This record gives sequence, C-alpha cells and structure tokens, in this order.
Amino acid sequence: MSEFSVWVSLGLAATEPVEVQFEASETQRLATAKRLGVSEIISLEMKGKLERTTAAEIYRVSGKMTLIAERVCIVTLENFIETTLADFDEYFTTSSEHATDQDDGSLILADEQEVSLLEHDGIDIGELGLQHLVLALDPYPRSLDAPLANSDEASTETLKPFAGLKALLAKNSAISNN
Repeated sequence: MSEFSVWVSLGLAATEPVEVQFEASETQRLATAKRLGVSEIISLEMKGKLERTTAAEIYRVSGKMTLIAERVCIVTLENFIETTLADFDEYFTTSSEHATDQDDGSLILADEQEVSLLEHDGIDIGELGLQHLVLALDPYPRSLDAPLANSDEASTETLKPFAGLKALLAKNSAISNN
C-alpha cells in the first residue's frame, strides 16, 4: 500500500465521472517525505478524476498533484521551500481483450494513448499521482538565493566566436603599415 493511497472503484465511474480531492495527513506526509527524499513536506494535495470513456471498458484517470516541500539546495546546502506541480492523464482497463500486447499489458488507442491493464476493479489514484510527482521533482534542487558559479570577470564575460579576430586584424594592419 502506498504512503498516499486513494483507492477508487471503477464501478463508481461506470455511469458518471468520480472527482476526488485529497490532502495528505501528517503521517502520510512524513512517509512520503522519506520516499521522495525531501526534508519535510509542508503540503501534499491531489485533485483527480476517474471517468469511463466511450471505448468499451477503458477508464481515464487524470489529475494534478501539488507538493510544497522543504528541500536542501545543492549549492548552499541550506533548506528552502519549493513547490512542485505534476499533471497526470492515463488510461486503464480490466479487460484483457482490450490489451493487444499481453506481454506488457497495454493497448495503444487511436489517439496514441497507452491503455494499461489493471488486475483489480479499482485504481489507487493517489499512488498514480505520486508516481508522476516523483518524475516532476527537480533532481538538483536549487534555491533562488543560491549564487551562480564562482564569478570572476573573465568567466562572466560573454564569449563570442570571433572575439579575437578584431585584435588579430588590428595587429596585421599595424604590421602592414610599418
């Protein structure tokens, strides 16, 4: 079971879409912070929707995750607050007939959307959202206050491809005039 589990039965979405809004408890935030490798989670929210599509037994799960977390800056090694947003939009089915490739359990719809085969008659929208959130996290968190690389005047100048050409032409002109 996931740290941020929000199970929804596919049967609930058989006739009309099911909208879910969920905020993580303190216990869930602590467990998820450990999983994500962040110092502390201040807020973790999910808004999601499960709906049956017009294509037989195929269900669409979409939503947005919002994470406000304390992270460690890779430059200053000090903690700072970062907000991460992650959108998700995936398709699922419980019918193996709709999965053309039995090896990986997926079917490609006409609009190029992959359909994953579910083993249960429900889906953990919280875990799905959390997986997308992991992918959205900055692997190199950097505070807005973090200084840029060591800056001496030479490194901050913009290098231009023909910067030395002007000096070389001036030198050749001086030699030619002598």
